[in-house]
Amino acid sequence: MMNDSIEKKTLKSVAWTTVDRFGALAIQFIVTSVLARLLEPADFGMVGMLALFMAVGSLLIDSGFSHALIQKENVSNLDYSTVFLTNILIGITLYGVLFIAAPGIACFFNAPQLTTFARTIFLMFPINALCVVHLAKLTRELQFKTIAKISIYSALVSGGVGISVALCGYGIWALIFQQLSLYVSRVILYWLFVRWYPATWFNRRSFRTLWKFSMNLLGTGVIVTIFDNIYVFIVGRFFPLDVTGYFNQAWQMGTMLPSLITGVVSKAAFPIFCQVNKQRNQLSDISRKTLHANLFISIPCMFGVMVMAPNIFTAFFSEKWLPSVPLFRIICIYGAFTPVRVVNTDAIKACGKGKLYLGLETFQRCLVLISILLSIKQGIPSLLWGRTIACLAALLIDMYLCGKAICLPMHKQLQEQWRVVVATLFMMLVLYSIDKLADAPFLILPIQCIIGAISYFAACCLLRDELAIRLYHKFRPYVHN
Repeated sequence: MMNDSIEKKTLKSVAWTTVDRFGALAIQFIVTSVLARLLEPADFGMVGMLALFMAVGSLLIDSGFSHALIQKENVSNLDYSTVFLTNILIGITLYGVLFIAAPGIACFFNAPQLTTFARTIFLMFPINALCVVHLAKLTRELQFKTIAKISIYSALVSGGVGISVALCGYGIWALIFQQLSLYVSRVILYWLFVRWYPATWFNRRSFRTLWKFSMNLLGTGVIVTIFDNIYVFIVGRFFPLDVTGYFNQAWQMGTMLPSLITGVVSKAAFPIFCQVNKQRNQLSDISRKTLHANLFISIPCMFGVMVMAPNIFTAFFSEKWLPSVPLFRIICIYGAFTPVRVVNTDAIKACGKGKLYLGLETFQRCLVLISILLSIKQGIPSLLWGRTIACLAALLIDMYLCGKAICLPMHKQLQEQWRVVVATLFMMLVLYSIDKLADAPFLILPIQCIIGAISYFAACCLLRDELAIRLYHKFRPYVHN
């Protein structure tokens, strides 16, 4: 009964988290498609320069406390209030520091106009601090349906604001107000949906208890976030604005789908992992199934969009964005295997092994840093190839060490995946063949998607992939009817 209950919770969590991620990212993709036609690559490049500061700032506001609240066995209102007041203080302080630093940031990028843009968009930090605890509370209670509603509603509002500002001819301000309206609408909705209000006091004991868990996650998160965004930062510093815009668009598109898949995994699986963290056999089994299910989706999706990239960029963003395609294809390679890292690291975080997590992330970032130093003078494609090789090498270390910690050896993680790889190669051949039929992106894309999905699933079934066979038997009655 315990297993059934956990499985039902997992399935329900995954379902609503999928709705959340797919819904919000689908809206974001549509909005970006419209804005890409209305704005210039240089506008996206300008905002891309601030991506590192925005990402690190958002992480510092949380400081790992939300994971600590989710992981802690018993959470009191005093714990929630302490974290809430901490978040507010960090948000206000962070904005003040960056407000003063904005001219220096603009000078670094040799873009004087960036000062005003930075000071405006950094208002997101104190705004976002108002709802971090509300999100953690809903996640802890597995209220993913409510989270999905808030995410989709706020994406719709911010998208409408961004497009409206762009149509009025205000250029880059469309991207800035899109971001700010996203956070404002999220705060309003979280306070409306979550019936929780903070107390007016701060508890040192509660802070120290939560900080012991969150400090390793914060340290790791800062390292991860800096290196995840350092490429746009480097390109913005050394290349023209329009080139930065092409790179930023390729990066956003290339990381969107992996972010969608891993976001679903992390949001839904982490609370479940926490519930079974003392039962290693059960944790190992759930991790194995979660890993295979996500690679079953991510590998064909990422290599599929690699093939279809020219049609995707032409159809949705216009031909002026075609210089992004070669960069996008390189980014997709590591993106296909991102769920391996997410499942493994979430499992060890659920077991309270924050130091191991910090060590693994530090090792990967050291490899990435070495690749940057070796390839930065060779141009943007070499920079991305270096990142791909470094991340794939670190992935093998993750699988080995995390596998030992959760009783899921590397060979068990790999043994089910060969069928997915073979089926994906077959699908790519089919997609390449279809691409030669006509020079009409809007016509070819849906045909490629449908036939590619059918050919991949059929190949998986012929290779007797366990998940494909289960899905086939589950949906067979509906097809026959």
